[in-house]
Amino acid sequence: MNAKALRSLKTAFILFAAAIFLASCQCMFPTASSPPNRQSPSVVEIVKTEQGFKLLNTGRPYYINGAGGSRYLDTLVKYGGNSIRSWSSSRRTLDRAHEKGLSVCLGLRLKKPRKGFDYTDKEGIKKQLERTRQTILRLKDHPALLIWAIGNESEHHASKEERIRVFKAINDIAEMIKKIDTNHPVITVIAGTGRSKLSELKQYCPALDAVGINSYGKLPSGLVAQIFRIQQRLTLQSNTESAKMALYCNSVGAFIS
Repeated sequence: MNAKALRSLKTAFILFAAAIFLASCQCMFPTASSPPNRQSPSVVEIVKTEQGFKLLNTGRPYYINGAGGSRYLDTLVKYGGNSIRSWSSSRRTLDRAHEKGLSVCLGLRLKKPRKGFDYTDKEGIKKQLERTRQTILRLKDHPALLIWAIGNESEHHASKEERIRVFKAINDIAEMIKKIDTNHPVITVIAGTGRSKLSELKQYCPALDAVGINSYGKLPSGLVAQIFRIQQRLTLQSNTESAKMALYCNSVGAFIS
């Protein structure tokens, strides 16, 4: 394996975890578990236990050691990974992951205010909802599917009014998904937790099962402590590619709340 691949793996090899958004517990993930070996659709749940909330994949506790992207799947498997996150949805990504015994947190692309989309455009929102619905119908029964991730930082650089409109549209999509697919949790992924985003998600996105948070730059010394402070309010799904912050599976545990 060349040096470029090693560098990419080092920056991309991460641990992402999913949990109920309003839960309150603290528990560390142990080692990763393997996806069930099957051809039938996965049944994934976030369930509450006496010890806290747990992610189950077809009835078994599922501990995620994952990477962002799908470029180095063989290397990911070699080092004990069991899952990937994608930023868009394609059957090819799911098929490639399934061939390697990996599960997928599958991204559903959304239009973004910072790129010119107007979330007061009812017709545009309707088309986006229908496009997403067709994606769900096409891919919901794939055995590699683990979690639906609606958008990626869709609220970033938006005003509060725009951000709330984005969150309302995300909730409409989450409600639609749950009517079609009862087998997989639904999350969205945001850029950090500032600007009242968590309280806004709580108010405007009740249909979500969890929230993912992207963090950037090097791992700050106080970040782990910050994670523990906010565990009673949110799910952490940390992911990385190139400059994104990584939680390395050999040194930092996953968090589920």
